Amino acid sequence: AVFSAEVDARGDLGPWRATSRLPAPLYRGSAVVVGRRMYVAGGVLGPMNGLSDRISFAPIMAPGVLGAWVTDPNARLWSGRALVATTPP
Repeated sequence: AVFSAEVDARGDLGPWRATSRLPAPLYRGSAVVVGRRMYVAGGVLGPMNGLSDRISFAPIMAPGVLGAWVTDPNARLWSGRALVATTPP
């Protein structure tokens, strides 16, 4: 499960709650927020499934709320590295 919490004006975290699920079970992935999206890249799919080369993202809908996760079929990790390019808002 993916958990999120709202951050208040003082920087304190609110209660943690379950939000939308990743497209596949994953642990030890890397996460970053760019603009209004959270990205998860790489990670381990399970003890017998090996490493993931996928990059998934979810829109940030409201503080502490993520939309549905999407796996980009064209984005892959290459040799443990990913390149993410964005345009200014």
